[in-house]
Amino acid sequence: LLGAINSDTASLIRPAQMKQLLRSLLQAQPKLRLLALESFSSPLALPSVKAAASPEAGKEQSAVPTMLYRHGVKLTMEGGFFDLLTYLQAVQASGWKLYWDSLNYEVGMEGHGQARITLQMYTVSQEAGWLGV
Repeated sequence: LLGAINSDTASLIRPAQMKQLLRSLLQAQPKLRLLALESFSSPLALPSVKAAASPEAGKEQSAVPTMLYRHGVKLTMEGGFFDLLTYLQAVQASGWKLYWDSLNYEVGMEGHGQARITLQMYTVSQEAGWLGV
């Protein structure tokens, strides 16, 4: 199980890179306006994993606690429908693997030309905090 966790988390974007990636992709969309950017981090408890048998001692070691952390970003942006769509497509095409948690799209009083989107995405790592952010 630990090997599978290490393999899966290695392909995800690092928490320290996530905010910068989302901001740089946003800068490429001049018609979008960033209203809010919040980050969050919370532990994800996993069941304990039995350690491999020790070759020297010939007996099994005690369970190893496994802890992962969910590091997320909540972006609130304003802009036209196609500008928001282009941003979402750029995030998806960035080559970085991250999880999409929620997307809330609200059309403004002016119609689809001025909408507000709240996007929540996250990554998972074995590090407890937001490093370098």
